[in-house]
Amino acid sequence: MLAAMRQFKGKDGEIKIGYTKGSKEEGKAEGNIQGTYGQPSPIPGKARPFLDILKKDLKEIVTDYTEEISKKLKAKAKPAPRSLKQTEGKPGEFSL
Repeated sequence: MLAAMRQFKGKDGEIKIGYTKGSKEEGKAEGNIQGTYGQPSPIPGKARPFLDILKKDLKEIVTDYTEEISKKLKAKAKPAPRSLKQTEGKPGEFSL
């Protein structure tokens, strides 16, 4: 099933993964998430999180990933340019 998973276009800052609508894999994933496993209604106690990742664990993964990306972006960031000031002398002359 993992081989059939794909990335879909999401909003900026969002990673969206899943299966193509109507595919066999989508049906299996839905059965696991809802706990139906091919039955018309959920079987009590059979539902499980997507990819078996608990929400608290997913939150931790996203937080770690976000911090790592932030550090990389800060390391690549260029310093802001210094502002230009009009010199007292001639019009059109500026100093940093």
